[in-house]
Amino acid sequence: MSRISNSLKNIISGLGLKILLLILRFATRTIFIKYLGSEYLGVNGLVSSILSFLNITDLGIGTALVFAMYKPIDEKNEEKVRQYLAYYKRIYDLLGLVVLAFGLAIMPFLQFMVNEKTLMVNIYMVYILYLAGSVSSFYVYTYRGGFISACQQEYRLAISNYVTNICVVAFQILALVLFRSFYLYIALPILAMVIQRTVNGIFIAKWHPYIKEPPRGKLDKEEKKAIYKNTYGLAISKISAIANNAIGNIVISSMIGLVYVGLYSNYQILIVMVSGFVEILFSSLNASVGNLHVNATDEYKEHIFNVINFMSFWLYALCAICFLNLVQPFIVLWIGSEYLMSISLVVAVCLNFLTGGMNSAVNIYRESCGLYYQGRYRPVFTALCNVLLSILLGWKWGAAGVVCAAIISRMLTIWWYDAYIVFKHVFHKGTVGYLMDYLWRIVLVGMVGAMTYVICNSFNFNILINLGLRLLISLSLVNLAFFLLFFKTKEFHYMRNLVRAVCSRALGHCNP
Repeated sequence: MSRISNSLKNIISGLGLKILLLILRFATRTIFIKYLGSEYLGVNGLVSSILSFLNITDLGIGTALVFAMYKPIDEKNEEKVRQYLAYYKRIYDLLGLVVLAFGLAIMPFLQFMVNEKTLMVNIYMVYILYLAGSVSSFYVYTYRGGFISACQQEYRLAISNYVTNICVVAFQILALVLFRSFYLYIALPILAMVIQRTVNGIFIAKWHPYIKEPPRGKLDKEEKKAIYKNTYGLAISKISAIANNAIGNIVISSMIGLVYVGLYSNYQILIVMVSGFVEILFSSLNASVGNLHVNATDEYKEHIFNVINFMSFWLYALCAICFLNLVQPFIVLWIGSEYLMSISLVVAVCLNFLTGGMNSAVNIYRESCGLYYQGRYRPVFTALCNVLLSILLGWKWGAAGVVCAAIISRMLTIWWYDAYIVFKHVFHKGTVGYLMDYLWRIVLVGMVGAMTYVICNSFNFNILINLGLRLLISLSLVNLAFFLLFFKTKEFHYMRNLVRAVCSRALGHCNP
Protein backbone atom coordinates (compact mmCIF):
# COMPACT_ATOMS: atom_id res chain seq x y z
CA MET A 1 0.00 0.00 0.00
CA SER A 2 1.09 3.57 -0.56
CA ARG A 3 2.59 5.76 2.15
CA ILE A 4 -0.42 8.12 2.03
CA SER A 5 -2.96 5.28 2.20
CA ASN A 6 -1.35 3.71 5.28
CA SER A 7 -0.92 7.10 6.95
CA LEU A 8 -4.59 7.94 6.39
CA LYS A 9 -5.73 4.61 7.83
CA ASN A 10 -3.55 5.13 10.90
CA ILE A 11 -4.88 8.68 11.29
CA ILE A 12 -8.53 7.63 11.00
CA SER A 13 -8.21 4.72 13.43
CA GLY A 14 -6.18 6.88 15.81
CA LEU A 15 -8.71 9.71 15.75
CA GLY A 16 -11.53 7.28 16.45
CA LEU A 17 -9.66 5.97 19.47
CA LYS A 18 -8.90 9.50 20.68
CA ILE A 19 -12.55 10.51 20.49
CA LEU A 20 -13.51 7.43 22.47
CA LEU A 21 -10.78 8.09 25.04
CA LEU A 22 -11.85 11.71 25.36
CA ILE A 23 -15.38 10.71 26.32
CA LEU A 24 -14.23 7.97 28.67
CA ARG A 25 -11.55 10.04 30.40
CA PHE A 26 -13.98 12.86 31.08
CA ALA A 27 -16.31 10.36 32.68
CA THR A 28 -13.63 8.84 34.91
CA ARG A 29 -12.08 12.21 35.74
CA THR A 30 -15.42 13.64 36.82
CA ILE A 31 -16.22 10.62 38.99
CA PHE A 32 -12.66 10.60 40.37
CA ILE A 33 -12.98 14.22 41.53
CA LYS A 34 -16.44 13.60 42.99
CA TYR A 35 -15.47 10.53 45.02
CA LEU A 36 -11.80 11.17 45.88
CA GLY A 37 -10.89 14.84 45.39
CA SER A 38 -7.91 17.05 44.54
CA GLU A 39 -5.37 15.47 46.89
CA TYR A 40 -5.66 12.13 45.13
CA LEU A 41 -5.31 13.92 41.79
CA GLY A 42 -2.12 15.46 43.12
CA VAL A 43 -0.69 12.12 44.23
CA ASN A 44 -1.61 10.58 40.89
CA GLY A 45 0.05 13.42 38.97
CA LEU A 46 3.19 13.43 41.12
CA VAL A 47 3.86 9.70 40.96
CA SER A 48 3.10 9.61 37.23
CA SER A 49 5.64 12.39 36.71
CA ILE A 50 8.32 10.63 38.72
CA LEU A 51 7.88 7.32 36.93
CA SER A 52 7.64 8.93 33.51
CA PHE A 53 11.44 8.99 33.66
CA LEU A 54 11.24 5.21 33.26
CA ASN A 55 8.48 5.13 30.65
CA ILE A 56 8.80 2.18 28.27
CA THR A 57 7.98 4.08 25.10
CA ASP A 58 10.58 6.79 25.62
CA LEU A 59 13.84 5.04 26.38
CA GLY A 60 15.11 5.33 22.83
CA ILE A 61 15.95 1.76 21.85
CA GLY A 62 12.47 1.05 20.48
CA THR A 63 12.47 4.03 18.14
CA ALA A 64 15.99 3.26 16.96
CA LEU A 65 15.05 -0.34 16.19
CA VAL A 66 11.85 0.67 14.40
CA PHE A 67 13.95 3.00 12.24
CA ALA A 68 16.40 0.16 11.54
CA MET A 69 13.55 -2.10 10.36
CA TYR A 70 12.22 0.31 7.72
CA LYS A 71 14.68 -0.87 5.08
CA PRO A 72 14.43 -4.70 5.55
CA ILE A 73 10.62 -4.46 5.69
CA ASP A 74 10.58 -2.39 2.51
CA GLU A 75 12.90 -4.94 0.85
CA LYS A 76 10.85 -7.88 2.24
CA ASN A 77 13.99 -9.29 3.89
CA GLU A 78 12.22 -11.55 6.41
CA GLU A 79 15.41 -13.06 7.85
CA LYS A 80 16.83 -9.63 8.67
CA VAL A 81 13.53 -8.56 10.26
CA ARG A 82 13.60 -11.66 12.49
CA GLN A 83 17.15 -10.81 13.54
CA TYR A 84 16.13 -7.30 14.53
CA LEU A 85 13.08 -8.58 16.45
CA ALA A 86 15.15 -11.15 18.36
CA TYR A 87 17.63 -8.44 19.29
CA TYR A 88 14.76 -6.10 20.18
CA LYS A 89 13.35 -8.68 22.62
CA ARG A 90 16.71 -9.36 24.31
CA ILE A 91 17.33 -5.67 24.85
CA TYR A 92 13.87 -5.12 26.33
CA ASP A 93 14.25 -8.05 28.72
CA LEU A 94 17.39 -6.40 30.06
CA LEU A 95 15.84 -2.94 30.22
CA GLY A 96 12.96 -4.28 32.33
CA LEU A 97 15.47 -5.26 35.03
CA VAL A 98 17.22 -1.90 34.77
CA VAL A 99 13.96 0.01 35.20
CA LEU A 100 13.05 -2.12 38.22
CA ALA A 101 16.42 -1.40 39.85
CA PHE A 102 16.25 2.35 39.24
CA GLY A 103 12.61 2.50 40.27
CA LEU A 104 13.33 0.88 43.61
CA ALA A 105 16.32 3.16 44.13
CA ILE A 106 14.09 6.24 43.82
CA MET A 107 11.64 5.12 46.53
CA PRO A 108 13.57 6.47 49.56
CA PHE A 109 13.46 9.97 48.10
CA LEU A 110 9.66 10.17 47.70
CA GLN A 111 9.28 11.83 51.09
CA PHE A 112 11.27 14.85 49.89
CA MET A 113 8.96 15.42 46.91
CA VAL A 114 5.72 15.80 48.89
CA ASN A 115 4.92 19.07 50.61
CA GLU A 116 2.14 17.65 52.81
CA LYS A 117 2.26 16.58 56.46
CA THR A 118 -0.48 13.99 56.19
CA LEU A 119 -1.74 12.05 53.20
CA MET A 120 -4.91 10.01 52.89
CA VAL A 121 -3.08 7.49 50.71
CA ASN A 122 0.11 5.46 51.04
CA ILE A 123 2.31 7.09 48.41
CA TYR A 124 4.74 4.16 48.50
CA MET A 125 1.97 1.70 47.60
CA VAL A 126 0.86 3.96 44.74
CA TYR A 127 4.45 4.21 43.53
CA ILE A 128 4.94 0.42 43.61
CA LEU A 129 1.80 -0.09 41.51
CA TYR A 130 2.99 2.38 38.89
CA LEU A 131 6.45 0.83 38.92
CA ALA A 132 4.94 -2.63 38.39
CA GLY A 133 3.13 -1.29 35.33
CA SER A 134 6.31 0.22 33.89
CA VAL A 135 8.36 -2.93 34.42
CA SER A 136 5.75 -5.39 33.17
CA SER A 137 5.34 -3.45 29.93
CA PHE A 138 8.85 -4.52 28.87
CA TYR A 139 7.91 -8.19 28.79
CA VAL A 140 4.60 -8.24 26.90
CA TYR A 141 5.27 -8.40 23.13
CA THR A 142 6.46 -4.80 22.98
CA TYR A 143 8.89 -5.67 20.21
CA ARG A 144 5.99 -6.89 18.04
CA GLY A 145 4.28 -3.55 18.55
CA GLY A 146 7.42 -1.85 17.20
CA PHE A 147 7.35 -4.15 14.19
CA ILE A 148 3.72 -3.35 13.30
CA SER A 149 4.54 0.36 13.65
CA ALA A 150 7.43 0.03 11.19
CA CYS A 151 4.97 -1.70 8.81
CA GLN A 152 2.57 1.29 9.11
CA GLN A 153 -0.22 -1.05 10.20
CA GLU A 154 -1.20 0.25 13.63
CA TYR A 155 -4.76 0.66 12.32
CA ARG A 156 -5.14 -3.15 12.33
CA LEU A 157 -5.07 -3.07 16.15
CA ALA A 158 -7.88 -0.50 16.40
CA ILE A 159 -10.63 -2.89 17.58
CA SER A 160 -8.41 -4.40 20.28
CA ASN A 161 -7.50 -0.92 21.51
CA TYR A 162 -11.13 0.23 21.53
CA VAL A 163 -12.36 -2.77 23.51
CA THR A 164 -9.54 -2.56 26.05
CA ASN A 165 -10.02 1.13 26.75
CA ILE A 166 -13.78 0.79 27.15
CA CYS A 167 -13.35 -2.09 29.61
CA VAL A 168 -10.68 -0.26 31.63
CA VAL A 169 -12.77 2.86 32.06
CA ALA A 170 -15.90 0.86 32.93
CA PHE A 171 -14.08 -1.08 35.66
CA GLN A 172 -12.33 2.07 36.95
CA ILE A 173 -15.71 3.77 37.36
CA LEU A 174 -17.02 0.75 39.25
CA ALA A 175 -13.92 0.78 41.48
CA LEU A 176 -14.54 4.43 42.34
CA VAL A 177 -18.31 4.24 42.81
CA LEU A 178 -18.57 0.91 44.63
CA PHE A 179 -15.29 0.76 46.56
CA ARG A 180 -13.80 4.27 46.40
CA SER A 181 -10.50 2.49 45.95
CA PHE A 182 -7.62 4.54 44.61
CA TYR A 183 -5.37 1.48 44.51
CA LEU A 184 -7.81 -0.55 42.42
CA TYR A 185 -8.24 2.46 40.13
CA ILE A 186 -4.48 2.38 39.44
CA ALA A 187 -4.13 -1.40 39.21
CA LEU A 188 -6.83 -1.94 36.57
CA PRO A 189 -5.01 -0.19 33.67
CA ILE A 190 -1.88 -2.24 34.43
CA LEU A 191 -3.80 -5.50 34.15
CA ALA A 192 -5.53 -4.27 30.98
CA MET A 193 -2.19 -3.29 29.43
CA VAL A 194 -0.84 -6.81 29.92
CA ILE A 195 -3.95 -8.37 28.39
CA GLN A 196 -4.07 -5.90 25.50
CA ARG A 197 -0.43 -6.32 24.51
CA THR A 198 -0.71 -10.08 24.74
CA VAL A 199 -3.73 -10.10 22.42
CA ASN A 200 -2.09 -7.62 20.04
CA GLY A 201 1.10 -9.69 19.97
CA ILE A 202 -0.87 -12.82 19.02
CA PHE A 203 -2.69 -10.99 16.22
CA ILE A 204 0.53 -9.48 14.84
CA ALA A 205 2.13 -12.92 14.68
CA LYS A 206 -0.98 -14.25 12.92
CA TRP A 207 -0.81 -11.52 10.26
CA HIS A 208 2.96 -11.96 9.78
CA PRO A 209 3.68 -15.62 10.68
CA TYR A 210 7.35 -15.42 9.72
CA ILE A 211 8.19 -13.30 12.79
CA LYS A 212 7.46 -16.31 15.05
CA GLU A 213 10.33 -18.28 13.52
CA PRO A 214 13.73 -17.97 15.22
CA PRO A 215 16.36 -16.20 13.09
CA ARG A 216 19.07 -18.31 11.49
CA GLY A 217 21.71 -15.70 12.22
CA LYS A 218 22.39 -12.57 14.26
CA LEU A 219 22.89 -8.92 13.50
CA ASP A 220 26.46 -8.10 12.58
CA LYS A 221 28.64 -5.67 14.50
CA GLU A 222 28.02 -2.76 12.14
CA GLU A 223 24.23 -3.12 12.42
CA LYS A 224 24.44 -3.25 16.21
CA LYS A 225 26.81 -0.31 16.24
CA ALA A 226 24.32 1.78 14.26
CA ILE A 227 21.57 0.86 16.75
CA TYR A 228 23.80 1.65 19.75
CA LYS A 229 24.75 5.00 18.27
CA ASN A 230 21.17 6.02 17.54
CA THR A 231 19.92 4.67 20.86
CA TYR A 232 22.54 6.57 22.82
CA GLY A 233 21.59 9.86 21.24
CA LEU A 234 17.86 9.17 21.32
CA ALA A 235 17.84 7.94 24.92
CA ILE A 236 19.49 11.13 26.14
CA SER A 237 17.00 13.15 24.14
CA LYS A 238 13.95 11.23 25.29
CA ILE A 239 14.88 10.97 28.95
CA SER A 240 15.67 14.68 29.05
CA ALA A 241 12.33 15.43 27.38
CA ILE A 242 10.55 13.32 30.00
CA ALA A 243 12.48 15.17 32.69
CA ASN A 244 11.24 18.47 31.32
CA ASN A 245 7.64 17.25 31.40
CA ALA A 246 7.96 15.80 34.90
CA ILE A 247 9.84 18.69 36.52
CA GLY A 248 6.73 20.86 36.60
CA ASN A 249 4.63 18.59 38.82
CA ILE A 250 7.58 17.76 41.08
CA VAL A 251 8.43 21.45 41.64
CA ILE A 252 4.79 22.41 42.18
CA SER A 253 4.36 19.57 44.69
CA SER A 254 7.51 20.31 46.68
CA MET A 255 7.21 24.14 46.66
CA ILE A 256 3.46 24.83 46.51
CA GLY A 257 1.61 21.63 47.48
CA LEU A 258 -0.10 18.52 46.19
CA VAL A 259 -3.49 20.23 45.95
CA TYR A 260 -2.08 22.60 43.33
CA VAL A 261 -0.69 19.63 41.41
CA GLY A 262 -4.24 18.29 41.36
CA LEU A 263 -5.71 21.60 40.14
CA TYR A 264 -3.00 21.99 37.51
CA SER A 265 -3.48 18.39 36.39
CA ASN A 266 -7.05 19.23 35.31
CA TYR A 267 -5.65 21.73 32.82
CA GLN A 268 -2.92 19.28 31.88
CA ILE A 269 -5.31 16.47 31.06
CA LEU A 270 -7.40 18.79 28.88
CA ILE A 271 -4.43 20.11 26.91
CA VAL A 272 -3.02 16.57 26.60
CA MET A 273 -6.32 15.44 25.12
CA VAL A 274 -6.30 18.29 22.64
CA SER A 275 -2.67 17.56 21.83
CA GLY A 276 -3.47 13.89 21.39
CA PHE A 277 -5.87 14.62 18.53
CA VAL A 278 -3.31 16.67 16.63
CA GLU A 279 -0.43 14.31 17.39
CA ILE A 280 -2.33 11.40 15.84
CA LEU A 281 -2.01 13.17 12.51
CA PHE A 282 1.73 13.77 12.83
CA SER A 283 2.79 10.55 14.58
CA SER A 284 1.10 8.62 11.77
CA LEU A 285 3.53 10.25 9.34
CA ASN A 286 6.73 8.95 10.97
CA ALA A 287 7.03 5.72 9.01
CA SER A 288 6.08 7.48 5.76
CA VAL A 289 8.77 10.12 6.25
CA GLY A 290 11.26 7.38 7.11
CA ASN A 291 10.44 5.67 3.84
CA LEU A 292 10.59 9.01 2.02
CA HIS A 293 14.09 9.62 3.40
CA VAL A 294 15.30 6.39 1.78
CA ASN A 295 13.90 7.14 -1.69
CA ALA A 296 13.32 10.88 -2.30
CA THR A 297 15.49 13.84 -3.35
CA ASP A 298 16.49 16.62 -0.94
CA GLU A 299 14.16 19.05 -2.70
CA TYR A 300 11.12 16.82 -2.33
CA LYS A 301 11.98 16.06 1.31
CA GLU A 302 12.09 19.79 2.02
CA HIS A 303 8.81 20.34 0.17
CA ILE A 304 7.04 17.75 2.33
CA PHE A 305 8.72 19.22 5.42
CA ASN A 306 7.30 22.65 4.58
CA VAL A 307 3.83 21.17 4.13
CA ILE A 308 3.98 19.36 7.49
CA ASN A 309 5.39 22.49 9.16
CA PHE A 310 2.60 24.66 7.76
CA MET A 311 -0.04 22.14 8.77
CA SER A 312 1.34 21.90 12.32
CA PHE A 313 1.38 25.70 12.67
CA TRP A 314 -2.25 26.05 11.55
CA LEU A 315 -3.63 23.19 13.66
CA TYR A 316 -1.68 23.91 16.85
CA ALA A 317 -2.44 27.64 16.64
CA LEU A 318 -6.15 26.94 16.14
CA CYS A 319 -6.23 24.54 19.08
CA ALA A 320 -4.21 26.86 21.35
CA ILE A 321 -6.53 29.82 20.72
CA CYS A 322 -9.65 27.68 21.19
CA PHE A 323 -8.20 26.35 24.46
CA LEU A 324 -7.44 29.89 25.65
CA ASN A 325 -11.02 31.01 25.10
CA LEU A 326 -12.87 27.87 26.19
CA VAL A 327 -11.00 26.23 29.05
CA GLN A 328 -12.05 28.48 31.97
CA PRO A 329 -15.83 28.33 31.36
CA PHE A 330 -15.46 24.63 30.55
CA ILE A 331 -13.76 23.97 33.91
CA VAL A 332 -16.64 25.78 35.66
CA LEU A 333 -19.23 23.73 33.77
CA TRP A 334 -17.32 20.46 34.22
CA ILE A 335 -16.21 20.41 37.86
CA GLY A 336 -16.93 23.84 39.36
CA SER A 337 -15.36 27.29 39.80
CA GLU A 338 -13.37 26.13 42.85
CA TYR A 339 -11.09 24.23 40.48
CA LEU A 340 -10.15 27.31 38.43
CA MET A 341 -6.58 28.58 38.24
CA SER A 342 -5.33 31.97 37.02
CA ILE A 343 -5.57 33.18 33.43
CA SER A 344 -1.78 33.60 33.49
CA LEU A 345 -1.48 29.82 33.88
CA VAL A 346 -3.89 29.30 30.97
CA VAL A 347 -1.82 31.59 28.72
CA ALA A 348 1.38 29.79 29.75
CA VAL A 349 -0.16 26.36 29.06
CA CYS A 350 -1.34 27.53 25.62
CA LEU A 351 2.06 28.96 24.74
CA ASN A 352 3.82 25.79 25.90
CA PHE A 353 1.44 23.71 23.77
CA LEU A 354 1.93 25.97 20.75
CA THR A 355 5.73 26.27 20.85
CA GLY A 356 6.13 22.54 21.32
CA GLY A 357 3.60 21.64 18.63
CA MET A 358 5.12 23.92 16.03
CA ASN A 359 8.28 21.81 16.25
CA SER A 360 6.36 18.79 14.92
CA ALA A 361 7.93 18.82 11.44
CA VAL A 362 11.45 19.05 12.87
CA ASN A 363 10.72 16.27 15.37
CA ILE A 364 9.27 13.97 12.71
CA TYR A 365 12.22 14.44 10.37
CA ARG A 366 14.79 14.15 13.12
CA GLU A 367 13.42 10.82 14.33
CA SER A 368 12.32 9.39 10.98
CA CYS A 369 15.67 10.19 9.34
CA GLY A 370 17.61 8.58 12.18
CA LEU A 371 19.26 11.78 13.48
CA TYR A 372 19.35 10.54 17.07
CA TYR A 373 23.06 10.77 17.77
CA GLN A 374 23.57 14.32 16.48
CA GLY A 375 22.96 16.89 19.19
CA ARG A 376 22.57 14.16 21.79
CA TYR A 377 23.57 16.36 24.73
CA ARG A 378 21.39 19.40 24.06
CA PRO A 379 18.35 18.01 25.93
CA VAL A 380 20.53 17.63 29.04
CA PHE A 381 21.15 21.39 28.99
CA THR A 382 17.41 21.87 28.50
CA ALA A 383 16.59 19.81 31.58
CA LEU A 384 19.20 21.57 33.73
CA CYS A 385 17.96 24.96 32.55
CA ASN A 386 14.38 23.90 33.26
CA VAL A 387 15.18 22.83 36.83
CA LEU A 388 16.85 26.15 37.67
CA LEU A 389 14.20 28.30 35.98
CA SER A 390 11.32 26.24 37.47
CA ILE A 391 12.61 26.89 40.97
CA LEU A 392 13.21 30.61 40.33
CA LEU A 393 10.03 31.35 38.37
CA GLY A 394 7.90 28.91 40.39
CA TRP A 395 8.91 30.66 43.62
CA LYS A 396 7.90 34.03 42.13
CA TRP A 397 4.85 33.21 39.96
CA GLY A 398 3.71 29.76 41.08
CA ALA A 399 2.48 27.17 38.59
CA ALA A 400 2.44 29.69 35.70
CA GLY A 401 6.13 30.38 36.34
CA VAL A 402 6.92 26.65 36.22
CA VAL A 403 5.24 26.32 32.83
CA CYS A 404 7.06 29.41 31.52
CA ALA A 405 10.34 27.85 32.65
CA ALA A 406 9.69 24.88 30.36
CA ILE A 407 9.00 27.20 27.41
CA ILE A 408 12.12 29.31 27.94
CA SER A 409 14.31 26.24 28.40
CA ARG A 410 13.08 24.68 25.17
CA MET A 411 13.52 27.88 23.16
CA LEU A 412 17.07 28.41 24.42
CA THR A 413 18.22 24.92 23.46
CA ILE A 414 16.13 22.37 21.58
CA TRP A 415 14.11 24.72 19.37
CA TRP A 416 16.92 26.13 17.26
CA TYR A 417 19.42 23.26 17.54
CA ASP A 418 17.07 20.49 16.39
CA ALA A 419 16.18 22.59 13.35
CA TYR A 420 19.90 23.10 12.66
CA ILE A 421 20.48 19.33 12.73
CA VAL A 422 17.61 18.53 10.35
CA PHE A 423 18.43 21.27 7.86
CA LYS A 424 22.13 20.40 7.87
CA HIS A 425 21.85 16.62 7.51
CA VAL A 426 18.62 16.22 5.52
CA PHE A 427 18.26 19.34 3.36
CA HIS A 428 21.93 20.44 3.42
CA LYS A 429 21.16 24.14 3.96
CA GLY A 430 20.89 26.76 6.70
CA THR A 431 18.03 27.38 9.15
CA VAL A 432 17.73 31.19 9.29
CA GLY A 433 14.62 31.31 7.10
CA TYR A 434 12.87 28.60 9.10
CA LEU A 435 13.67 30.20 12.48
CA MET A 436 12.53 33.68 11.40
CA ASP A 437 9.32 32.23 9.97
CA TYR A 438 8.71 30.35 13.23
CA LEU A 439 9.06 33.53 15.34
CA TRP A 440 6.82 35.52 12.98
CA ARG A 441 4.13 32.87 13.25
CA ILE A 442 4.31 32.95 17.07
CA VAL A 443 3.75 36.72 16.97
CA LEU A 444 0.87 36.24 14.54
CA VAL A 445 -0.81 33.68 16.81
CA GLY A 446 -0.38 36.07 19.74
CA MET A 447 -2.14 38.89 17.88
CA VAL A 448 -5.00 36.72 16.63
CA GLY A 449 -5.34 35.06 20.05
CA ALA A 450 -5.50 38.42 21.85
CA MET A 451 -8.16 39.68 19.43
CA THR A 452 -10.38 36.62 19.89
CA TYR A 453 -9.89 36.69 23.68
CA VAL A 454 -11.08 40.30 23.92
CA ILE A 455 -14.12 39.56 21.75
CA CYS A 456 -14.99 36.37 23.67
CA ASN A 457 -14.88 38.22 27.01
CA SER A 458 -17.07 41.08 25.80
CA PHE A 459 -20.32 39.17 26.35
CA ASN A 460 -21.79 37.20 29.25
CA PHE A 461 -24.63 34.79 28.56
CA ASN A 462 -25.59 31.40 29.92
CA ILE A 463 -22.46 29.25 30.27
CA LEU A 464 -23.50 26.83 27.52
CA ILE A 465 -24.27 29.70 25.16
CA ASN A 466 -20.95 31.28 26.12
CA LEU A 467 -19.05 28.11 25.24
CA GLY A 468 -20.82 27.82 21.90
CA LEU A 469 -20.18 31.45 20.96
CA ARG A 470 -16.54 31.29 22.08
CA LEU A 471 -15.96 28.20 19.96
CA LEU A 472 -17.67 29.75 16.93
CA ILE A 473 -15.71 33.01 17.25
CA SER A 474 -12.39 31.25 17.76
CA LEU A 475 -12.82 28.87 14.83
CA SER A 476 -14.13 31.56 12.48
CA LEU A 477 -11.62 34.32 13.18
CA VAL A 478 -8.53 32.09 13.32
CA ASN A 479 -9.32 30.26 10.10
CA LEU A 480 -10.33 33.47 8.32
CA ALA A 481 -7.15 35.28 9.39
CA PHE A 482 -4.88 32.40 8.36
CA PHE A 483 -6.72 31.91 5.06
CA LEU A 484 -6.30 35.58 4.11
CA LEU A 485 -2.60 35.48 4.99
CA PHE A 486 -1.61 32.13 3.47
CA PHE A 487 -4.04 31.19 0.69
CA LYS A 488 -1.47 32.01 -2.00
CA THR A 489 1.32 29.85 -0.56
CA LYS A 490 2.46 26.54 -2.08
CA GLU A 491 1.84 24.73 1.20
CA PHE A 492 -1.77 25.90 1.35
CA HIS A 493 -2.42 24.75 -2.23
CA TYR A 494 -0.84 21.37 -1.54
CA MET A 495 -2.99 20.85 1.57
CA ARG A 496 -6.13 22.00 -0.25
CA ASN A 497 -5.52 19.53 -3.09
CA LEU A 498 -4.74 16.73 -0.63
CA VAL A 499 -7.97 17.35 1.31
CA ARG A 500 -9.95 17.37 -1.94
CA ALA A 501 -8.38 14.08 -3.01
CA VAL A 502 -9.09 12.45 0.35
CA CYS A 503 -12.71 13.67 0.34
CA SER A 504 -13.24 12.47 -3.22
CA ARG A 505 -11.84 9.08 -2.36
CA ALA A 506 -13.99 8.86 0.76
CA LEU A 507 -17.08 9.63 -1.32
CA GLY A 508 -16.16 6.94 -3.84
CA HIS A 509 -15.29 9.29 -6.71
CA CYS A 510 -11.79 7.84 -7.00
CA ASN A 511 -10.55 4.30 -7.29
CA PRO A 512 -9.32 2.83 -3.98
